[in-house]
Amino acid sequence: MDHRATDDIAPNLFEPSGTERLLVWATRKYAFRCATALLVDLEFRRVCGERLGLAVSTAFQEFLRLLAGYGRRPLALGPPGWRGMTQDEHRLLQLFAAAQAEGQDDRLRMHLAWFLPAPAAREARPRVTLVAVALRNHGRRLSLTSNGMAPITRRNYAP
Repeated sequence: MDHRATDDIAPNLFEPSGTERLLVWATRKYAFRCATALLVDLEFRRVCGERLGLAVSTAFQEFLRLLAGYGRRPLALGPPGWRGMTQDEHRLLQLFAAAQAEGQDDRLRMHLAWFLPAPAAREARPRVTLVAVALRNHGRRLSLTSNGMAPITRRNYAP
């Protein structure tokens, strides 16, 4: 079995909650167009209910398409199955945590602006909010704060 040194380090730097793992897992599965991305759809439906789960999955995929088409720069993502987390994945979690928090509109706009130019950010905001609020309303709060522990960095990543 192939062992990576970073696998032992990652959980100590930032231990993601189940919801945070779900969002990172979904990002990687959709971004890399894995054949098993259907499992992500099923998990969103399990968490949020059949109808809302489908809407959450669709909104999340649309958000990722906006990032791919209009993002300010390419994102560094870990491969599916890797237990570590890149800085970009950590920032994505901060974006969704800001969307879950009430009264944090400035923080949400700041995170969106980091990823996308203004026109695309305006288009992405309702999608991000739908995902974040649906998860929050089903008891899936993101524990991450903007002052959270730093994730594994690209230089520590062993492909």
